Amino acid sequence: MARRIEAIREGDFAAAATLSLPQRKGYVWRHPVSLSRGREGVVRVSGDDAGAWADMGRADIGLERTAEAVNAFRRAAELAPASAGAHMNLALALAATGALNEAEREYRAALTLAPNDAVVLSGLGRVLAAEGRRDEAVDAFRRALRLAPDNPAVREDLAASGLR
Repeated sequence: MARRIEAIREGDFAAAATLSLPQRKGYVWRHPVSLSRGREGVVRVSGDDAGAWADMGRADIGLERTAEAVNAFRRAAELAPASAGAHMNLALALAATGALNEAEREYRAALTLAPNDAVVLSGLGRVLAAEGRRDEAVDAFRRALRLAPDNPAVREDLAASGLR
């Protein structure tokens, strides 16, 4: 993974796309990769590789190109429809653009694939809270906290939602 991050930092996206990056649970932009150059090299080599499209989405987030990240994560989810992580990444990017209905749909798709994922439940709670659906949001956060009571991301999301 360190080699891939170094390649991205140096702007060598072709090399970055060929190196493997393990799936991570959590939020793609909690610690975005700092990028100084574009990400077009990944587009040329990604093709039908869901992982490469997800990497491109993460690169776009690092470049603060959220609309492009949505497109990349959408492609990753199309190529890997059975990946909860692909749906969660898309949900995060959609929520960042304000597309809350679509974000909720993607979180629910991720929950279908990973029903006991506290981070997905927490993200769903965040979206439901933003939509003003307090009772449903509280339920999602409670389920997330039961599954992962010590997960700081879940606690941060609950605090940020303004719900208790």
